[in-house]
Amino acid sequence: MNGQLVRRERGLRFIAVPDRRGRFPAVMFLAALDGRGRVQFVSLARMMDRAHTSGFDFCGRIAKIKGSSVGLLELRLTPRRGVSPHLRLFGVIHGDTVYLADGYVKKDRALDRGVVARCEQLIADWNADNDDSSPRKGQTPARRRKGKKSG
Repeated sequence: MNGQLVRRERGLRFIAVPDRRGRFPAVMFLAALDGRGRVQFVSLARMMDRAHTSGFDFCGRIAKIKGSSVGLLELRLTPRRGVSPHLRLFGVIHGDTVYLADGYVKKDRALDRGVVARCEQLIADWNADNDDSSPRKGQTPARRRKGKKSG
């Protein structure tokens, strides 16, 4: 089954991956957000796109999940020191595509390991079903450091 396009920027596409029942948890999460949450997603998507097309590292609102077997990332929709609720999306990056698994509203300091495990399983299932265009661990876009010229 194909993923569902959630957002397209100049250089990046954001695609939601389906679960085993054919539903798209990331789409359902984004649809349930209020106006503030939707604006935060658009803002993060634009910042990620600018960094990606410029060849720089992504902003500090993206973190790798330690111990993930599929290279799962936490995308922080709510900026650092932002007002609650703290919105999170989980996914992986492969080339010019961000594959979104699911999201949740963070209420504690620690991540909800149940949500992380579910997202990791969604990406692993997606990898198994789509071996030619699937997101794979460690395959993120190549970037150069700020101020360094390539050539």
